[in-house]
Amino acid sequence: MDWTQEGTSEGSMRVIHATHQDQGEINSGISDWLEVRRGRTQFPHRPLIASRCLIGSGSNCHLQLGGEVPMLHSLLVLQEGQWTLEVVAPEPTLFVNGEACRHRALSVGDRIQLAEFEFALCRGEEGVPKPDRRRPHHQAFMVQSLREETAGLTASELLERLESELSAIELYEQGRQQGAMALLDAARRQSGSQKGSDSAPQHRRRVA
Repeated sequence: MDWTQEGTSEGSMRVIHATHQDQGEINSGISDWLEVRRGRTQFPHRPLIASRCLIGSGSNCHLQLGGEVPMLHSLLVLQEGQWTLEVVAPEPTLFVNGEACRHRALSVGDRIQLAEFEFALCRGEEGVPKPDRRRPHHQAFMVQSLREETAGLTASELLERLESELSAIELYEQGRQQGAMALLDAARRQSGSQKGSDSAPQHRRRVA
């Protein structure tokens, strides 16, 4: 796997582009992209090259965001030409066209809001618009630093880091579900106890 990285202004957002030899994992259209409409960046058009795009603050996310976004927040998955958005983190709430959602089939033009960021899913016959190559000096330094950070990692090590982050999210979700079930069970027991108390005969004291 070949990884390249792009930096953005003040480190608030950056994207990691991944290319892969397995053509089954590549968006063959190469004409889909996310357009950044809110959020500071020098690269407003983010190509959706692979058929899976990880969104979060983790170092292995394809679209890496700052602020209050967790390590892995959501995934964009392409199947048979249809992009589907899957939210895996409980917070912050993700909105599509102003509606909160955790699973959504996307259409071209849909607006995605996450924390202080907003994107739109775009598609064009001429492909992704050409990026502006002009960068401030501090941004160029940031790109170099990011490349040095992962330069010594092999493809298997990068995958291991990603799997570790995904496992952490899975364990969190399992714990959250178990906690919800325990809370529901306790509520049912409390409700049953209350009903039993209400049905018990009432002994009134007689006043002489």
